[in-house]
Parts: sequence; C-alpha cells; structure tokens
Amino acid sequence: SKAISIPLLALATAADKTTEVPLAYTAGTVQTAPTITMSTHKALPYLFEDITALQASPDLFQIYVAMAGDVLAMAVDTLIATTILGETTNAVINPSPDDTITTAQLQAAQRVFNTQRIKIANCVMGMSAVAFELSSISWGAAYQTNSTYDPKQPGFWYTGAEGKMLGMQIFVSPDWSSGTTVETATIWHPTSIGYATSGIQTVGPVEDPLNVGIGVTLHEFMGATVLKPAAVQAFKNT
Repeated sequence: SKAISIPLLALATAADKTTEVPLAYTAGTVQTAPTITMSTHKALPYLFEDITALQASPDLFQIYVAMAGDVLAMAVDTLIATTILGETTNAVINPSPDDTITTAQLQAAQRVFNTQRIKIANCVMGMSAVAFELSSISWGAAYQTNSTYDPKQPGFWYTGAEGKMLGMQIFVSPDWSSGTTVETATIWHPTSIGYATSGIQTVGPVEDPLNVGIGVTLHEFMGATVLKPAAVQAFKNT
C-alpha cells in the first residue's frame, strides 16, 4: 500500500516587462500531486519436486527466473494498459462498426492533441490485433511498416512497435482486446501515465521438506495511474 507522489506544475504564463518597472514574483505552486499506489502484488511460485533433475541441470533455475521476469514484465504492461483503458474523462472517438480506425478519426484525435500543444508524433497508440489488421489495411500508404521505417531511429526494433502512423509508434497487444464492446485503440502521451514497481524480488530457492523439493517465488509490487487525462485519447467500439 505504499504510495508515491508525483508533483505536476501548472503551465506558467509569461509576464510583460515594462521598462524600469520591477517585476512581481509569482509563488511557485504545485498544481496537483497525484499518487501512484503500489497496491498490485504479482507473484510466481515454483516448486521443483525432482531435486535430482534440478541439480543435474543448474541452468534450469536460471531459465525459470528469466521466464518469470518476462511474465512479470507483461503484468506491468497489462496494469498500465488497464489504467489507460479505464480513463473515461477523455474525448472519445467511435470507430466504424468493423473496428477500423480511419485516418479521418486519427486526424480528429490529432486536433484534440494540437489544442493542448501536444504533437501526436510524440504519442503512442495501443491497439487490439483485430483493430490493427483492419486499420492498417485502411491506412494504406500512410502507414509505415518496418520496411519503410528508418531502423536507425531509436525505439522501433527494441520496443516491439509494429510501425508508425502519423509519426506515432503503434503497439499491438491483447490488453486492448476482450470482446466487441471495449476499447479497440488508445492514443496517449507518455507523460500522461505514471507507474512504479518495486523490482523483482526473489525468495529462495528454499527446501520444502513437505513436498521433498525446492521452492522459489518471485514477487513484484506495482502501481499505475493517469496523471494527465487530457493527454489520453480513446477509440471505443460503437
């Protein structure tokens, strides 16, 4: 139940300076201080009952630990996606009935971000697999695949992004797909979401005499919250 406070500053306004007239100081204040509560606890307990097999293959333990790290990392992704999808105060654009996000709808979202002085090229978009397949076909030449995207730019080959549309990196994830009445895509600016993790903590390996084996458990505490709702744009099924 530990919480981390994230101070957000209000956007300042530049003052007019008159010749030989001193400026008046403005007090520096924090606009809001949202908190990230690390209330989600994920764990992966393993029991190796065949001690001989474990001892005969020392790498087996490391393989399980590596796999557990990937699983816990995906749990963080899911938590962040769930937090993004739960944002309901943002503007909503309804896609067509076949879950296709059209270029016109993306441009409408771009206008929403432009009014906030946020470049959509600096945002990212998460999509369900169905929405991505249908939308990328609709986008045609406007969509940059891995064959047209400059691989020298950071964040493409190493982050799992599928490509770019209007400069946005696109991530396809099952976290955006759970039926026909949920969000099929979301655009957000990275600073609009805050998350925190404790890091993976390994307990074990410890002997478990009741099971005649060796047990090991990996734990991770995490939390996520929306810091700037206006910087999240959702596309929902009609």
